[in-house]
Amino acid sequence: MCEYLDGLQIAKQKIIDNLQLYSSTLHEIVNNDCTEADIRTFSRSLPVRTPIDMNNIVQMDVEIMMVEPNKTVANLVCREVCAWGYRVTTSRGSIDALTYAIRTKPDMIIASAELDEISGINLACAMGAMPLTRKIPFALLPSRDHDRDHYARRELPEASAVIKKGGKFGDDLADALAQFDIL
Repeated sequence: MCEYLDGLQIAKQKIIDNLQLYSSTLHEIVNNDCTEADIRTFSRSLPVRTPIDMNNIVQMDVEIMMVEPNKTVANLVCREVCAWGYRVTTSRGSIDALTYAIRTKPDMIIASAELDEISGINLACAMGAMPLTRKIPFALLPSRDHDRDHYARRELPEASAVIKKGGKFGDDLADALAQFDIL
């Protein structure tokens, strides 16, 4: 809901209706004994606000979780992922991301190499080690260009991808989505 409200300046009827849906969904989660499957279904049913120039994008039932402490970088990555028609949820912290991934099983996780409690590499290793999350595709955003090969060769689980920030970001994102059959 915070992501939906972030930067909102004009409340049109559609936005008011979506806020009512959020409220009803939260009420149902709080007042009922919800299973993890219920929470995943709820999270995927919530509306996603897209930028004005992306209203013609067809929203798909694919959830990409972005783990990035820098709000500016997170917004840029989320905008690009939304342009593909995917739902994006964001987390600023690694532990919150781990908890969210266990509960909702996103279709893919994209995480910054530089996080808070644990690094993006450690998050990838933790996700890859747990039966609950090992099948969730994981992509790392290295903090520096030269980190790309180092991280990919030495630290990341084999099934991970590396997405370079900058001019080739769109190409790397497309390669990662294709690698995990998410296109």
